[in-house]
Amino acid sequence: MNTVTNLYTEDTDQAPTNIIQFPNQSKNKSTSKTPTTKSNKNNGTVQPIKSREDIERAKEYFYNNPSRYSDTNIRNYTLFVLGINIGRRISDILDLKIEDIIDNKGKIKDSIRLQESKTDKYVTVYLDTNVKSALKEYLSTQENYNTSDYLFKTRQSECMTRTQAWRIISDMGKELELGNLGTHSMRKTFGYQIMQANKNDPYILATVSEMFNHSSEKITRRYIGLDDEVKKDIYMNLNLW
Repeated sequence: MNTVTNLYTEDTDQAPTNIIQFPNQSKNKSTSKTPTTKSNKNNGTVQPIKSREDIERAKEYFYNNPSRYSDTNIRNYTLFVLGINIGRRISDILDLKIEDIIDNKGKIKDSIRLQESKTDKYVTVYLDTNVKSALKEYLSTQENYNTSDYLFKTRQSECMTRTQAWRIISDMGKELELGNLGTHSMRKTFGYQIMQANKNDPYILATVSEMFNHSSEKITRRYIGLDDEVKKDIYMNLNLW
């Protein structure tokens, strides 16, 4: 498997240089708002999407914006759905080829085994019904593909770059006013949503930390933004007066 160089640290998602410019969106949707003020500067730390409602808004944004991305809206939708459901680094997602996600009968696999470019470790991720449905629909739009083709390609049939992926997610965050988002936001969203859905499991933090291949649970808490939430709750509920 071809290795994509990991340019960022685990905790940051800096705006890449030489960002590709997309054309302005020709129409606004009722679920999105275009900020009238200057966009926030990328401070190096992107956020997870914490609200399930906002996740659905993001999915709708990608799926229903052909005017902005021409024929690539289903590609971007699938990239986002896959990213938030398997929690892998963007370099590993972009490194996937079609042969990695379909079996010898052309059906979407139940799981993917991939090698992390940062750690060289092999991991297995499982694909739920929604992810498989998105992948199936996406592949149906790809005519005469080869199984050796990269899964996420540009209009020129080249592998999508980290810069392009970052811009796609960042633009969505600005359009929907979801804060500072980047490619790490998909991975962080995966971890955050697992933690929220399993609050009563005393081992869930250790499990997520292991899934991320983090060296400590403290790193995982900081990475997905749990430390900030705990500190905020302490301040807001102290009530000493």
